[in-house]
Amino acid sequence: MDFNFSISNFTRTIRANYTQKQTMTELVKTKYKSNALPHIQPIGATFFVTFRLFDTLPKSYLNKFKEDRNLKIAFLKREKPIGYQNKIANEQKKYFKIYDEALDKMHNNIRFLEHPNIAKETIKQLHKYDGKWYDLIAYCIMPNHVHFLIDTRLQLEKFNFDDEVIIKNYTPLYKIIQRIKGASARHSNLLLDREGISFWQRDYFDYFIRNNQEFQRIMAYILENPVKANLVKNWEDFPHSYVKMVGEN
Repeated sequence: MDFNFSISNFTRTIRANYTQKQTMTELVKTKYKSNALPHIQPIGATFFVTFRLFDTLPKSYLNKFKEDRNLKIAFLKREKPIGYQNKIANEQKKYFKIYDEALDKMHNNIRFLEHPNIAKETIKQLHKYDGKWYDLIAYCIMPNHVHFLIDTRLQLEKFNFDDEVIIKNYTPLYKIIQRIKGASARHSNLLLDREGISFWQRDYFDYFIRNNQEFQRIMAYILENPVKANLVKNWEDFPHSYVKMVGEN
């Protein structure tokens, strides 16, 4: 497939539409934090998100890489060398690569999402808010984790870029993820005849897309993930992948 999608079809930068004020700047970082680092979630951005099933990776394995990442990021924030923000983003990318490759290679019994009925519960929740809180661009439901790409710009189009209205009515990414994970976990545990057991790992990875090059790369990454994990030979053959075509509602 040709991955030559244009980010202009899905997202735009708020600064191009009005002058940012201090209230808007404060929204760039949400109040939600995990792993001692804030999730950087600009309003109206396009986001790549990954979350995984509970207890799919040993904490000891991740912690050794996480500690190294946190130390490097803390140094960059403290010293602020030229281009330090891009360097911080690169450290996050390095950690994510380790994280995702480990998930693809993990062959244990925590693979609930390979069961069609369980995967459908997550798919149902992803589509539920498509057109309301975001445009659902693409996703891939792997056996033990989920990748998806959404654009939250549509929430801004009805607010006329009024700071106070946006602050009051905008649904940020972390709340969107809470809704998706919460409902899919409840329904999936019912299907599995489980009660009082965590379905999803609490934390998640999110990254906001800076430019069209990143958009193209991440789109391809999501759709090719089952191929890379040797689940299928062609991404189109994987039953739990999706990409929104131009013109699709």
